[in-house]
Amino acid sequence: MFAQLWTTIKSDLEFFHKIYRTSLSWERLSEDALRSLSQTKKDRDTLSLLAAEEDYTPISPGRPAARWISQNYGSNYLTNKLRPARSQMSDRFQEFANCLDRGSHCKSKLQNALLALKEYYSLLTAAFIKAAPELFSYGGFKISNPFRYTEHILRRVLDAIDYARSLFSKRGLDKALTEGVKTILIRPEGSTGSLDKRPLAGSYRESERRITLVSDQMHAVKGRMLESWIHEVFLHEFGHFVFNRLHPEALALWSQPWSENKDVVVNAQDRQRFFRLLDEKDFDLKSSLSALDGLSKAKMRMWLYDSRYLENPHSTKWTPKAQDAFFFWMEPEAYTEQDHPGLSPTRRARYLSIKQEAIERDLHLDSSREGPVVDAEVLRRYAPSKGSRRTPESLSLPTEYASSKPSEGFSEVFAAYMDNPGSLSPQTRDLFLRTLWLSGFYGKKVLKTASARSVVRNYLNESIVLS
Repeated sequence: MFAQLWTTIKSDLEFFHKIYRTSLSWERLSEDALRSLSQTKKDRDTLSLLAAEEDYTPISPGRPAARWISQNYGSNYLTNKLRPARSQMSDRFQEFANCLDRGSHCKSKLQNALLALKEYYSLLTAAFIKAAPELFSYGGFKISNPFRYTEHILRRVLDAIDYARSLFSKRGLDKALTEGVKTILIRPEGSTGSLDKRPLAGSYRESERRITLVSDQMHAVKGRMLESWIHEVFLHEFGHFVFNRLHPEALALWSQPWSENKDVVVNAQDRQRFFRLLDEKDFDLKSSLSALDGLSKAKMRMWLYDSRYLENPHSTKWTPKAQDAFFFWMEPEAYTEQDHPGLSPTRRARYLSIKQEAIERDLHLDSSREGPVVDAEVLRRYAPSKGSRRTPESLSLPTEYASSKPSEGFSEVFAAYMDNPGSLSPQTRDLFLRTLWLSGFYGKKVLKTASARSVVRNYLNESIVLS
């Protein structure tokens, strides 16, 4: 689509070049021959266009060439240079056409018109002769420039590449950058964002490992979070590459503040499947949980790491009391005293006590639920920090746009952290680091800083349950 825009520009330029060459040929004509210009269609149409008040040239409003010039040189180049020159050219050719109608000597009028035309054509040519290649390489990346933007745009893109390479190199993460990005596309225009009403500045296409940068936004100098807007956009889009590779459990952790405060259902199938897994693992909780992934592990963690079921949440094995409790929770709706006739009165009383507690705490099955749910207290334990459930607002995210959805929040935080970790609120930084740690990114591909080690080590010692 973008290459077609450049094709249209070339077509407009070629059309105007033909008009330019035709008009130059008139300079060799005598006064008598000039009067016959209106007798040939080619000359008549050319003169009509040159003298037209309505702009038919490549810089007419709405034409791709006018947009290309505005984005590369700014609108002042059009309004202060090209359009006044085009208007003067039109006026001079109108004077020449009027002279021909009167049958006067018009050679001097033609010379004035041709001088105006040459000046306009020179300005137009000078602008487009600086068009850059469509494809080239820089810093190990393929640069796709189908709209042939000039140095004015390209130097911002190349600066963003140099900045990212320097930043990642300092952290020993050169390979992560080249793995995440293969191509950088520079494209015109962009759709308006739904949240902050700012035009789209960039995007990341996973299938092609491609960062797209929108030319309209490259005129902005200062970013919302970083000193440079284009640096911020580049890091944000790379953040999507990282987000797409978060482990499901880490994704659930990061997304929790953006999700509604709904109960997490642990249905009968969840319980039976995990019970069979526990039986196979000889009730070794650590190895059983390790065999799960994603939401399954998150649900079982939130459900099982409750003092009613485990003597110690850091324990690698269940206590006898916890095993007894799970026998009931495996399928509480089907449990009866007759199912385990050999149980001691103490064990039977324990089952009945758990069932009564479930009813009182609204953890029991009813006609409106698929299964017992994890209550708010357990959800809070699994949340990024203790206390009330986190929301995007309570995290004090670096921009309003970060609050829109988990993926954009992660990418905004990623950009801010990579440039200046101290700019993030402690709760945001801590959630971000825990998310990366759960995905194995810490110390491997993305983050490699002393501050990160310190924060993660503290969380390992204080908050994260090893399982």
